Amino acid sequence: MIKSYEKNISFIQIFIFIFMILILMNFLLNEYFTMTKSQLLNFECGFDSVKWYFSNISNHFFKIGIVFVIFDLELMYMMFVIFNEVSMKLILVILIFILATLFIELFFMSLTWNS
Repeated sequence: MIKSYEKNISFIQIFIFIFMILILMNFLLNEYFTMTKSQLLNFECGFDSVKWYFSNISNHFFKIGIVFVIFDLELMYMMFVIFNEVSMKLILVILIFILATLFIELFFMSLTWNS
């Protein structure tokens, strides 16, 4: 009968053997699979991405996106309020908040396209 420490030793020996085989395979196959500098660069849409290009986004599109997110969140709050059957005062407060943000946007004319 094999004792428990002998099982552990055999497991460790197998583990070390497999580990050594993997290291040997790494050294042998490393030269076969080496990549050149051009292979390591990204290639997207037919253009080489050698330089870092940071594209600017228009402020108008950014403002419209922010307004969309804000109104989308307000609508989510409204759905939450409607399904939980809370008081009419809370629904009125949320509607006033929505209208106030709309009037603030109209007052500052932040979404007008002509500058």
